[in-house]
Amino acid sequence: MSKDNTFGLMLGFGLGVGLALLFAPNSGDKTRTRIAKGTREGAEYLKRQANSLRDTAADMVDKGQEEVTRQAEALKVAVETGARAYRRAANS
Repeated sequence: MSKDNTFGLMLGFGLGVGLALLFAPNSGDKTRTRIAKGTREGAEYLKRQANSLRDTAADMVDKGQEEVTRQAEALKVAVETGARAYRRAANS
């Protein structure tokens, strides 16, 4: 970065900070309070979303386990039926 670019960058940064302080809608204490409140609300929102996601995932796991159990029972019945049919055919 050349010397002229560095000077321009620093000048722009300084003007931006000055304008931000000049037009800031609240005092530093109020701004910090708003930031802290927003952070707390964001953290609470994320916690609620994480709990909801965890509950949804647990429900899906339960439903998956139930479906696996149903399919295993159906397979067991099919195998037993096939075995009986085979034995009947072999005995005939």
